[in-house]
Amino acid sequence: MPIDGAQQTPEGTVASAERDYRVLTASLAVCAGLVVAYAASDVGPHSLSAHVVRDAVVFAILAIIADEMSVEVSDRVTLAAFNLPILLAIMFTGRLPAIGVAMAVGLWGAWRERSRAVVVYNSANVIVAVFIASLAFEALLSPLDVRVDQITMGLLGAGAVAAASFEATNLTLLSLGMRVKYGR
Repeated sequence: MPIDGAQQTPEGTVASAERDYRVLTASLAVCAGLVVAYAASDVGPHSLSAHVVRDAVVFAILAIIADEMSVEVSDRVTLAAFNLPILLAIMFTGRLPAIGVAMAVGLWGAWRERSRAVVVYNSANVIVAVFIASLAFEALLSPLDVRVDQITMGLLGAGAVAAASFEATNLTLLSLGMRVKYGR
């Protein structure tokens, strides 16, 4: 007999949804691992130097601060503004350092999350979204004659495309995860 009007679910439905979510999480984590390996092998147009790493650390700290200032909309949805420091990292430090910033933000949320699978999924989600956004940004560098050492309309346009790519990928993967885990 259900308590307080709760609906009964068919036997095994919750276990099946959790299993599906774990498979999805493992798949996305493997994808994120491949993204990191690719980014490490091909750093793109930016070279890794001490000042680029320093800048990436500053962006990671800013992103964590922005994540800490997030607003919890419901018990399962939180709005955060960590995307701006990540976008700046994509634009000014390159693909691999930006993925490092994304990792820092994704793993930072582990202390407040009860489920390890959710932490892994969120981290992998942000890593993949940063990778897609960085590819979009880098694809526009030559056609728009973008130089990252000066502010131009081309740089802003490429940044806007990167931001849209990041948000589209992030929200698509987030929606997929919520659909599998919570059935919503």
